[in-house]
This record gives sequence, structure tokens and C-alpha cells, in this order.
Amino acid sequence: MTSRTRAARVRFLTTEEGGRLTAPASGVRSHIELGVFQSSCVVEDAEGRTELPLGECINVRIKVLFEDWAGTAFSLAETVELYEGNKLVATGEFLDTPA
Repeated sequence: MTSRTRAARVRFLTTEEGGRLTAPASGVRSHIELGVFQSSCVVEDAEGRTELPLGECINVRIKVLFEDWAGTAFSLAETVELYEGNKLVATGEFLDTPA
């Protein structure tokens, strides 16, 4: 099984907006909202930075884990909502067209 990676533009919420207390490292594992369920994913900075800044729109690569279970929903997703537990930490949109 190979995980599919998609390009996205996201903005991690600031602490004041209810987001994280600190900026995550590139390669952070989050949960991505895929309609009626969530799946684990890895979020990496597309430009090679080691940290994903809070409050800025940035280009990232998102790789869904468990693709055999979540692959179709991930391929069709247009928007990005990333969670840590039940806390929304980032929003954005995919830059490619849904499959």
C-alpha cells in the first residue's frame, strides 16, 4: 500500500483563535476531516521549513494514512480541516482537483 500525497494551502489557527499553543513541526501527525469520519495524516511543509507557523497561509503536502480505508474520501476532499483530538487546529483547501 502506498499513501497518496496531496498539495494543500492551510492556515494553522493561532492560540487566540483556539488553535495550538506552539507551532507544529513539519511532519506533524493530525486527523483530517473526511466527511462523516476522520483519518490520520502527516502534514509536511512544501518548502522544506522545519516548523509550520501559526496564523500564516502556507503550502503543505498532506499524506493520508490508512489509504485503503480513507483513500476515496481523501481523493475527493476539496477542503482541509485538521484536528488534534477534538480541537480544530488548521483549515484550508487542496490545490489539486479532486480525483
